This record gives sequence, C-alpha cells and structure tokens, in this order.
Amino acid sequence: MTTKKLLIETLNQLSPEDFAEFKSLTEVEKDLQLMSQSRLKTANTQDVVELMEETYRGECVEETRKALMKMNRTDLVQRLSDKQFPPLSQRVETMESLIELLLETLADLSDSEVKDFIKILRRKRGLMIPTSLSDLQDVQDVVFLMVRTFGQQSVKKIMKILQEMKRTDLAQRLTDSSSEAQNKHLDEHLSALIHKVATMAAVTDLLLETLEDLSDQDLKLFRRLLQFTRFQKSLPQIKLSNDRRETVNVMIDKCGHQSVEVIREVLTDMQRTDLVQRLSESSSGLKAAGSSAEGFDVEETEKEKHSEDERWPALIHKVETMESDIELLLETLDALNDRELHEFNKNLRKIHRKYDSNFSLTRFKWTGLQDTVFLMVLTYGQQSVETTMEVLKKMKRTDLAQRLSDCSSLPRKKHSVDERRSALIHKVATMAAVKHLLLESLNDLNNEELKKFKRLLQIFFPVGSLSYVSRRLSPSSVRADVVNLLVDKLGQQSVEVTREVFMCMNRTDVVQKLSESSSASREKHCVDEHGAALLKRKAAMGSVGEIVLEPLSCLTQRDLQKFRLLLQLTCFKKELPQIESEYTETKDELVDQMVDKLGQQSVPD
Repeated sequence: MTTKKLLIETLNQLSPEDFAEFKSLTEVEKDLQLMSQSRLKTANTQDVVELMEETYRGECVEETRKALMKMNRTDLVQRLSDKQFPPLSQRVETMESLIELLLETLADLSDSEVKDFIKILRRKRGLMIPTSLSDLQDVQDVVFLMVRTFGQQSVKKIMKILQEMKRTDLAQRLTDSSSEAQNKHLDEHLSALIHKVATMAAVTDLLLETLEDLSDQDLKLFRRLLQFTRFQKSLPQIKLSNDRRETVNVMIDKCGHQSVEVIREVLTDMQRTDLVQRLSESSSGLKAAGSSAEGFDVEETEKEKHSEDERWPALIHKVETMESDIELLLETLDALNDRELHEFNKNLRKIHRKYDSNFSLTRFKWTGLQDTVFLMVLTYGQQSVETTMEVLKKMKRTDLAQRLSDCSSLPRKKHSVDERRSALIHKVATMAAVKHLLLESLNDLNNEELKKFKRLLQIFFPVGSLSYVSRRLSPSSVRADVVNLLVDKLGQQSVEVTREVFMCMNRTDVVQKLSESSSASREKHCVDEHGAALLKRKAAMGSVGEIVLEPLSCLTQRDLQKFRLLLQLTCFKKELPQIESEYTETKDELVDQMVDKLGQQSVPD
C-alpha cells in the first residue's frame, strides 16, 4: 500500500466534523500559501492528501500523525504506525506464487482461446501493455510479460480479459485462489525461470511503490535529477514519461539491478531521506542494491569523485571552477523573488537567441532557481557568471550584477553547503566540465578531422553505444551534436572514448590536453601501439561475435524471442549490463549488443 492510499483510507475514517477539524489543524501547522489555504477549505479527502504531499513532501505521514494526536484519535495514529513494507525476499515469494497461479489457471485455455487472449492484449496495447506483443505465442509468454509489466496488478488485468472472453470460471478461480499460498512441485528448470521473473517483478513493484509516494511535482524533480546520476554512472540514456510504472519498467530494462541504487541516489539528491531509508530496508535482499542506505551516501559519492579526479586530472580545475560558479549563482540569484526569477528566465532566452551558443538552452526544462542555475552551467560552462551578469543588468538589478562581479574576481573557494547538496552540485559541475572539455577538444579539429573522428566512433564503438544514432554523427552534424551524443550515451566514459579516438588519429596534442598526466613525447611514442591494440581488440570482439552467432543462427524466430527474454532475466540476476531490446530485431543486432555490453561474457561456458 502506498503512503497516499494509506493516508486517504485513514482520513476516510473521520466524520465530517472531525475531518473539518483535521483540515483546520493542518492549516495552522505550517505556513501554507493563500492558494493552498483556499483549496484546503473545499477539499475532499483525496484533495487534502495531494495538497499535503505538495506541501510537506516526505513529512506527510508525520504531519498527519501530529494532527490526529491533537484530536486524540490514537486509533488512527496506530493505523499509520502499523504500515508495513515487506522485505524483498517476501515480495519474491509472493510473486512466485502469483506466477504459478496464473500459469496453472491459464493452462485450461484451449489453443484457440490463447490466441484470442493474445488478440485482446494486442487490442488493448495502448491502455495496458507498453512493450512489444508481436512475438507472444503461448501462456508462459503471456504470464511472464504481464507479471514483468504489471506485477501484482497482473491478476486483475488478466481477470478482466477472461471476463471479456466469457471465461468467468477462470476469472473466479483467480479470485478464489489469489489469497492462497501456492505450493506446487515444478520441474527445476521452470522453477528457476519463475524465480528470475519473480525477482525482476518484485524489484519493479518495490520501485513503483517508492515512486508512487512522490507527488507529481517531486516526480518532475526526480526526472530532472536522474540525468546527473545517469551521467555519473555512465548508464544508458533513460527517456522517462509521466507514468510511474512505465518509468520503472524503462529503468529496469536499461539498468537492471542497478535501478535500485540509481533511484536511491536520486532520492538522496532530493533529500527524501524517508524514502531512501525505506527503499534500503525493503531491498536489503538484493545484492546489487546493498544492505543499507550508508552504501550510497555522500562518502561513496566522494570516493567516486576522487577516482574520477585521479583518472582525469584535466577535469579537476574545471569541475572545481564549475562548483564555485554554481554555488555563487545559487547564492546570488536567491535574492530574486518568483516574479523576478520568471523575468530572469525570459531575458535569458532572449540573450541566448542573440548569441551563437554551442548548446541548446531548451535541452532541459526549468521550474525554479536550482533548475535555472544548473541549465546555465550546462549550457554556458565557465561563461555562466558573465551571462548571468548581463541578464541582471538588463533587469536593472545592478546590485546583484555587482555582487557577482566582486565575488568572481576573488580566488575561487567552495561555499559552505550541506553535504547532500554539495554532492548534487558536484555531479552537475562534472557533467558541465566534461561537456565543455570535449567541445574544446573537438574545436581543435578541422572539418576533415571532425569527419574522421565521427567515422572512428562508428568503427570502434558500434551498435550498443553509437551506431543506431548515426544521424548525430552525419556529415552535417556540428561539434556540439557529437558532444551531446557522447555525454548522453556514454556519460563520464565519454572522456575515455574521446581520448582513444584521438590516439588513433595521432592527435597527441589534443590527448595531452585531455589527460595532462604524461608528456607529449610519451603519448607520441605509444600512439601507434595504442591504435594497434584497439584494432586487435576490435578483431577479438569480432571473433567473440562469430562464436555467439553460430548457435543463434539455428534458432527460429520464436526461439529467438525466448532467448531474448531469458537473456534479459539472466543479465538481471547476474547483475550484468542490460541488453537494449529495441535494437535487437535481428540476430546480428542481438549479437552486436551482447558483444558490446557483455564482451567475453557473451560466450557460453
């Protein structure tokens, strides 16, 4: 049960008089905006809970508990305290029982009824199923897809389809049996497969339950901050929708086990310690997620930070400068009221159109001060302070422009900000520093060299990273397009990839700017050897691809679909990178993805 549902059910226990008293107590607990106060007077139970989510965020339950205590409704306070979040192991067991129940029930469908069932699924695809249905063939396919997509809600959705098919007997059987434990003896292979599907579905439901406790406004913030954690961990680009279940499904598909860690870290950046703690406790059975919230705290972020500094000393100065700029801009622009901030953003867009900027200002959306500052630093880099001063002067806020001028001329130093905010600022600063460092490097290439750079990217980093976005590497694409592609698809690894391509181009001068860790002569001495090593590695990966392709070439299209499913489940269980299914329509594409993501691990023992 989500927090929102729990609060609604709890407040529904109040009489109209008690509910009015609750609203009055909530109204005086904290300073609500006038608009919120007016909404509160006419709000029903659901409206009040949604308003409290917007106002109190992670403190909703605590604020509700305080108001109920003042009303001496200790029975409802106890109801809130009794909320349970089952551990992952229990969730997996429940999901295994559910899968076994669905398989047993749908086994009574005839072959023609199975086809009818799949037809109805396809017809409802826009409303029910976000993934491909073209290769569904049998009951097992249907059950696994439904459970992976909808978790425990699969029973209700399957019951609706059975009722539409006039198989009310099977729908009733599901109703009667859904609360009973299933203790069927299954063959070892099927049992292991069910466990894999159940684990993935249980993790999906756990993450969905977590995101459902975010208000719509918090979900937007989650989506914005996710890009920085994704970049830091060099994860695939994740396109998220406003639908929470679809968001979780996409993250599981792209990140596998790592989705738990990623979501937890973003929630930490949002300072939602309530959800961080709950997710840590509930996911303790998942090895990839760690056993406690401490595994992903600021100390871990600092460790990642120092490791990156050691690998790429050229980034150190840029990142530190960006961090100081972000903190300075946040501190200065905090003096603007909401109307002035809106005016600032409006003028910023006008100024951006006036200049030939490398990066698009509309690449990310903003809603507040933090978004505006992050966007500027990502767009303008070390020119952010100067750009801000220009906008402030246009607004006649010369006092703030002067403050920026005075502070920016002083030696750069870190301001005192809390550790969690500092960790988020470091992520944004690193992303901005990498983007502008890469752009500076590509600006050292003439047009012919840029074309060669694009070709080498496609040669050395195929399919899984870059080839399916070849439009961004077309002859007409500009340097900023290439940088955005590298950052989007490779995250912090984009620096290493860029360095390797420059080595193959014998541009040791540009490599020196990137690394600043060895003499140019040493790079010159090693460049031919490095290029040969890359060619050798490419040849080795080609051999791996041939080994993997040989057994797959014997598979029918149906067998290939089964293989894709089992591959996804196996990668999830073994904590391996996920294979992006949308780019694996053919056997060759599937093999390329496997070799690119899994390397030698693609080859069977």
